[in-house]
Amino acid sequence: MDFKKIVRADLVDVNVKVDNEAELFNYVAKKLLEKKLVKPGYAAALQKREKEFPTGLKTKNFNIAIPHAEPENVTAPFIYIIRLSKSIIVRQMADKEKIQVKDVFILGIKDGQKQVDVLSALMNLFVNDQFIEKFLVAKNAQEIYACVVNNLKDGELLNNQFK
Repeated sequence: MDFKKIVRADLVDVNVKVDNEAELFNYVAKKLLEKKLVKPGYAAALQKREKEFPTGLKTKNFNIAIPHAEPENVTAPFIYIIRLSKSIIVRQMADKEKIQVKDVFILGIKDGQKQVDVLSALMNLFVNDQFIEKFLVAKNAQEIYACVVNNLKDGELLNNQFK
């Protein structure tokens, strides 16, 4: 599978205006459904999964959310990167405490057994100081896309994890 098909320039949005997680999930589901990457009901699947297993992550440099639904809701693998116009509250994965996030990576994973490996690869990216420095100052979708693609250490490994 081609890495550029998973992290794609057309799956990066900036200045997305939502007031909460539910609005974010509705926005995401609509966009991904239009691209035929998810099945109907994806927003509800995201909400359900996030309620049971929150995906907010607090790193030393920034907070991020990594929501994903169960694999049966995904028709093709993807990573959808979103920078919100303002922060929203999500729950942290470790302790379910509320945190504010402005950056979101929505994962579309078809093989649920690979989920941990994909999350691990992203965690490595999120603690990479070079990546963070460039990612936080990226102003538009093209800069964010380039930053992510150029800083993933092992794209082929990540590729294989999505199959």
